[in-house]
Amino acid sequence: MNIDDSHQQRAYGYILNKILLMEYRPGEYITDSNISCKLGISRTPVREAFQLLENEGLLQSEPRRGWRIYSLTIKDIEDIFDLKCEIEGFMASKAALDQDGEHRQALLNLIDQMRTASANNDIETWMKIDSALHHLFYVMARNDRAERIIKNLNNQWHRLRKGYINMQGSLENATREHENIVFAVINGDSDSADKAMHAHLNSVRNGLVKVLVTMILPYARNGL
Repeated sequence: MNIDDSHQQRAYGYILNKILLMEYRPGEYITDSNISCKLGISRTPVREAFQLLENEGLLQSEPRRGWRIYSLTIKDIEDIFDLKCEIEGFMASKAALDQDGEHRQALLNLIDQMRTASANNDIETWMKIDSALHHLFYVMARNDRAERIIKNLNNQWHRLRKGYINMQGSLENATREHENIVFAVINGDSDSADKAMHAHLNSVRNGLVKVLVTMILPYARNGL
């Protein structure tokens, strides 16, 4: 790895983290000169990082104004979840074909931990367990490429995730939906695993869109 690649990755990680943590907010403009000054690197690797983030749907270049943090629309949410349903549903069905006993026991352990986190309303822990659970599905399905695609899609709506999960009843419902997926996978029922994953993701999509339309978009001047 040469110095320019290292600087590009540093700039990419820095900006991505700021976006995910909402320290750079939707509609806000950032410049390569400002980022390069903060990081003590040249503007070229910062521009390259900007281009990567634009390709991933997180930034948008605007002539003479700079780079704007992308503002999600309802159509974006629909498109993201259409893809998530198809890819993650298929991965769940593939995971159900895995006969590894250690993997199945790990699923049971994770769902037990998820129940505990839900009962304690521990959102941060619940989200970490959720990530670990979905990662295990990809391991069982033996498809790293699908996991990378879904990670990018999740980054695009990450700014909304914690707020949605924090809604009354969302954590409990999501835990129950994950139980359905896990039990189908453990039972080796590919069709039910696919359907359970679709049901979970459509539930999230519908709840998210409803909240955005009624509670967030009317007051979000710069989008979400």
